[in-house]
Amino acid sequence: MRRRVGMAFLLAPGVIVLAHPCHWVFIGAGGVLVGAGLFLRSWAAGYIHKDRSLSMDGPYALCRHPLYLGSAILTGGILLVFSCPVRPWSTAILWLLFIIYFSSVYRWTVVAEEEKMARLFPNEWAGYVSRIPCFWPSRFFPLPEIHGAFSLEQWLHNREYNAILGALAVLGVMIKLKNSGFF
Repeated sequence: MRRRVGMAFLLAPGVIVLAHPCHWVFIGAGGVLVGAGLFLRSWAAGYIHKDRSLSMDGPYALCRHPLYLGSAILTGGILLVFSCPVRPWSTAILWLLFIIYFSSVYRWTVVAEEEKMARLFPNEWAGYVSRIPCFWPSRFFPLPEIHGAFSLEQWLHNREYNAILGALAVLGVMIKLKNSGFF
């Protein structure tokens, strides 16, 4: 298991204690963000051939780390589901944990990954870095020209279905707990 995933599991008990899904508007809006994050992750997973080639097509034409951006959007959506304006302190602590986790763990991850990509693909990397932003796309519309095709086989090889199953499990448990009066 990747270190960042293990650290997220360490934070999970605190998140559950602080979570208080209290309004269907937050649950719905969070669900939309979860879906957007999963879509971006899935789109990226259908293009990336880890360590074999430098992915520059599909979402990689928008930013160098669309999987991580998708994870941030996905997690933000889950936290929105867990948020409650009636409990501002617990909501603020949840979001603060999210910001600290992502800004620290993913910063280290991105730096290490970019150093690795520069070593593996020295001829392509410098040009790619000069054209494509690291995390947040510099533009969404009009979309840049996107080459290549999404590969379901590659998506399955990258086991991106695990992110979908995990997000659905988390949301399902939280909705079940809300409906049962736990929150």
